[in-house]
Amino acid sequence: MAGIVLLAVLFGAACKKDVNTNESGNKEQETPATAVNAVNSDLNLNWENRTNGSTYTNSQAAADFGNISGWQDSRAFVTNGKDGSNGLRVTLLPNALSGAGGLIGNVNLSQGTAYEVDYDVKFHSNFNFSRGGKIGFGFAIGEGNTGGDPGWDGNGGTLRLMWYSPSADRQADRFKKESGIMFICM
Repeated sequence: MAGIVLLAVLFGAACKKDVNTNESGNKEQETPATAVNAVNSDLNLNWENRTNGSTYTNSQAAADFGNISGWQDSRAFVTNGKDGSNGLRVTLLPNALSGAGGLIGNVNLSQGTAYEVDYDVKFHSNFNFSRGGKIGFGFAIGEGNTGGDPGWDGNGGTLRLMWYSPSADRQADRFKKESGIMFICM
């Protein structure tokens, strides 16, 4: 098979910023975003305004997500999603790791104290889960260190959903702890 297909049906991906309150319990004024193509503090996406079967281009991703980098038009398509709606399909290439075989889109988010993300994922019936992998949206802080680029200096980390054979549905947290990298898997 030319490529393994991952059907990522992404609904309601939401990044929400907590509202700070002062000592009297009143909401503090939030500073409006002034950067061009900045991501809003509350982002809610779906692909209903996109044509089913069409390529989901870098221009469309930038319009939807804001300041995105790393998008690859050749691997993203609008397709049948959950409950008759449109979804986003990402094609993963066999025997290729990370961005070489998948799609990594980076988006800068507004500074906040808490974030939330929600999405659905559907795999093709012939998807080869092999030894493991990472899927969907995740969060990176600082330098965005990953397992292939450990954050020994304590300047970054990532949080993503992953699978690793033989276990499944493990959360991958990587961040610096005094004794080195600490992995928390649930």
